[in-house]
Amino acid sequence: MNELLFVGLFFTLASLSLGAFRLGKSYQYALIAALAILMNIFVLKPFEIFGLTTYGGNVLYGCIFLTTDLLAEHYGKKAALRGVGVGFLALALYLIVSQFYLAIAPATALSGATEIQAALATIFTPAWGIVVASLSAFLLSNTLDVHVYDRIHRLTGKKLLWLRNNASTWLSQLVDTIVFSSIAAAFGIFAWEVVPEVILFAYIFKLAVAAFDTPFLYLSQLFKKNA
Repeated sequence: MNELLFVGLFFTLASLSLGAFRLGKSYQYALIAALAILMNIFVLKPFEIFGLTTYGGNVLYGCIFLTTDLLAEHYGKKAALRGVGVGFLALALYLIVSQFYLAIAPATALSGATEIQAALATIFTPAWGIVVASLSAFLLSNTLDVHVYDRIHRLTGKKLLWLRNNASTWLSQLVDTIVFSSIAAAFGIFAWEVVPEVILFAYIFKLAVAAFDTPFLYLSQLFKKNA
């Protein structure tokens, strides 16, 4: 059941990315911001899929790469880098605003207010090691993805769309996984001994997501032609 739900989730998110592309750049920026915020909420949920343990934020993260690749393909490097900036600002806004709301004392006279505060604290109280690792990896890997995609695009022109999509994502996701895992280990989130295993499993999962999003980039060319 997890596998079916995951596939359904991926195709839903990828279709939303394609729909946002059809509507225009501003919709793609809005989608990146929404995905970035949701990613940091659902990253808390681990689950098993195809024999691997992963976290709920990974598929959302993969669709951010898809959306920035759509921007790079059709609007150029500058537009894609702006999308990365929007995502980073959304992450920062999510972190700052959530801490203000946690700090505000609840109206305990109202029924359920204390329980709601406790539930919100469980979700939104940050592990600062994860925060630093997530923000650093997000900014570095997404920026690298855009630059590599643009470089390959300049070399290949309109040809080899599958190559620039996958090569840029594979490289940037590897950097993302290494940076995130290393910083998290440095903060004591998990032991250094398990870092290679964490990197391997996370990277395999991200490679699969990158491969699945390639058809949506090809579909975007039809959308662009008919727009």
